[in-house]
Amino acid sequence: MPELDLAQQWPAAVVGVITGLLAFAPLALAVVPVMSRRRAANMVMGMVGVASSFAILFLGVLVAWVVGRDAFLAYFLGELVGFVGSIIALSLAAIARGDFW
Repeated sequence: MPELDLAQQWPAAVVGVITGLLAFAPLALAVVPVMSRRRAANMVMGMVGVASSFAILFLGVLVAWVVGRDAFLAYFLGELVGFVGSIIALSLAAIARGDFW
């Protein structure tokens, strides 16, 4: 099991955060117009967003595993922080609007 040493593996963590943010983009493209009432909710668009996000996250993890196993844990944690942080930010924006019920 690789060790986590952020002092040396911070570039992998930064790339992971960027990948997590990029993976959230398809979901944001499906959800934000619905939240701002510019488009009606569409199940197909939502599922395409989920599938695209999953594909980006999976490919990122696969490439990180093949290319740099020694920094894989740092990359994975960065990806997790970027993606989950984006979900939390969108959720807080929905709560702040107050009209999500």
